[in-house]
Amino acid sequence: MRSTATTRRLPAPSAGRRATLAARALGPVVALALALALALACLLTACSRSDKPIPPAADSTAVAIALPRPSFTLTTTDGRPFEFQKETAGTLTFLLFGYTHCPDVCPVHLANMTAALEKLTTADRARTRVVFVTVDPDRDSASVLRKFLDAFNPSYVGLTGRRSAIDSAQKRVNFAAAILSKDSAGAPVVTHSAPVVVFTEDDSAHVMFPFGTRQTEWAREIPKLLARGTAAATLSVERAYLVMPIGDAPAALYFTARNRGATADSVVAVQVPGAGVATMHEHLHDMASGAMRMVATAAYPLAAGATMRLAPGGAHVMIEKPARVYTRGERFRLLVRFAHGGVVTTEVSVITYADLDTATAAPVRR
Repeated sequence: MRSTATTRRLPAPSAGRRATLAARALGPVVALALALALALACLLTACSRSDKPIPPAADSTAVAIALPRPSFTLTTTDGRPFEFQKETAGTLTFLLFGYTHCPDVCPVHLANMTAALEKLTTADRARTRVVFVTVDPDRDSASVLRKFLDAFNPSYVGLTGRRSAIDSAQKRVNFAAAILSKDSAGAPVVTHSAPVVVFTEDDSAHVMFPFGTRQTEWAREIPKLLARGTAAATLSVERAYLVMPIGDAPAALYFTARNRGATADSVVAVQVPGAGVATMHEHLHDMASGAMRMVATAAYPLAAGATMRLAPGGAHVMIEKPARVYTRGERFRLLVRFAHGGVVTTEVSVITYADLDTATAAPVRR
């Protein structure tokens, strides 16, 4: 059987020297293509821009870039729209473009990266996302793409869509659109950009990793990338619970936030991708009459050295439009944005009202 041919193209970063070094492993033809692409990119993307990339370590194959987390929408393997910027916000996100018939580049990249990710603690692993976008949507059906990614990790997000939408997504990260053609024998040939673009928790990409990045380098660099998150080490979110609603009622979400630092902060936004639209509320108490009134709030203040517990009768988050029926015991990613400390990412567990009394503590009076 004839193997599908693959041409690898490395896009143009701002760090020319490291890009050239990275291209050497891919052969002279690709190195020449990279040099041309780099020259063109300097003209198109203003190489003198002030938001200079953070240089990688001297012994790293990573290429320095400066790129905000892009906004584009494609379709997941289960058929739902996936807004990349919104769904991955505040996480360490590994974005790569490829195709399932790739004989070596894509599976090698995924295998080496997966080996390193599997060595992370459960808490650190929850802070990461891997998103794989097919550049060959005609052959990569949803089922084919899902089977391919499941061979590495079932949590990996597979995205597809119209060719024009996929081309647009590639351009959002300064990649040229993939080229699909045929060789002289009629076999498909796919030319696409091969690096993995990594967005840190500050919602920016500072580096990308070319094909050829080994497991040892991934294992060394991923913890450093996690450490670049904007969330201060003094802030934490724990004991997060999402209560299954009854009927058409909104779902309630509770968690505990801790500020071990010396500077006051506040929770200003909560997001639960895939669960629904989250809004922040609190109950106001009239101690004389015993009446309670729920009001929306823009922030939950958190003093220095303080702990705040969201619980029934106090501050809470409402999922006003549950995306689907929840299952007891399932987990969602929970992103809690602080005004100064950035985003803290953790997991929220789905429980029932019967579980709520033992799962949460008494509300904190504010």
